[in-house]
Amino acid sequence: YTPALLHLQPRGRIIHVASKLSPAMNNICQFMTTGALTFPICIWFLDCVYSTCRVKGDSMEPTLKDGDVLLVRKSDIFENFPFSPAKDETDRARIKMMEASMNSNPDHPIMSMPPLVFPGNIAVFINPHTSFPNEYRVKRVIGVGGQMVLPHSRFHNIESIPPYSLWLEGDNRQNSEDSVNHGPISKKLLVGQAERIIWPPSRWRKLARMPLVEGKAWWP
Repeated sequence: YTPALLHLQPRGRIIHVASKLSPAMNNICQFMTTGALTFPICIWFLDCVYSTCRVKGDSMEPTLKDGDVLLVRKSDIFENFPFSPAKDETDRARIKMMEASMNSNPDHPIMSMPPLVFPGNIAVFINPHTSFPNEYRVKRVIGVGGQMVLPHSRFHNIESIPPYSLWLEGDNRQNSEDSVNHGPISKKLLVGQAERIIWPPSRWRKLARMPLVEGKAWWP
């Protein structure tokens, strides 16, 4: 019987080792399956819904400082998201009516409606004067398509903003290259609206819509 015992022992050991590896392999398979399902969703979320950007320079001081990390909303997803206070509804209706009347609102990807920014919001956009790789800028929205705007420079007259465009200026007027230099920016270059400072922790706060000086921008 000795040969039989020698023959069974290796088999018993192999079965015993396999039974120990099975739960680990199951965990690995579950982890890979979960990752395969969630990874595309995370990529879509970062590309179309929310993302982050880092402020470089002092053109938005004192509101934003060099090194601040911003949470940027890149899409409204639904027609009325995010839910706006009543004071924004008038501007929302006028902007949508202007874009619809001029047929200036281009098609947008599914479940990725461009954010609707208002005068006083902070916008992140692609610098139109750079090629690959894209360079991003952060400025305050002064006026939207269809409005009249009075630039802060005394060398400029009243400007009329074309449909589906934005007039953007830096809060630090002494050191900002913006629409005063280059004119209105097409909303096709809009990346999103900066909603919060999320880093450093000492500056963690919401970036509320800032009231503009009376007579800065208006509807004709």
